[in-house]
Amino acid sequence: MDRDTFERDAESFFAKWAEAWPAALSARLFASEGEWPPLRARVGTLFEIAEACWVLRDATVRAHKLSWWLDELRQHAEGRARHPLLLAAPELKLSTRMVEHALRSLDAATP
Repeated sequence: MDRDTFERDAESFFAKWAEAWPAALSARLFASEGEWPPLRARVGTLFEIAEACWVLRDATVRAHKLSWWLDELRQHAEGRARHPLLLAAPELKLSTRMVEHALRSLDAATP
């Protein structure tokens, strides 16, 4: 796939968050040229992880989604991202700490 396809896919994916939180689109107004793809990836990824942490009710689904994101962040760091937001921002550096912490918290809460 080419850069334009990655960009279209990332914009399409981010649209669900922009619909849920229209203020997210205003961030584009403050991004200089070239800053939007990594900013969109950072914000969109954080929304996805936050949704898994605080919105999903089923602990099993939550654990699977968080595990997937942990794997995705690690793969992204190695240049092998699969998610549209991260494919469009290959230079973005994201920590895995938040996801690792959330997974540890799930483990601690499991009887």
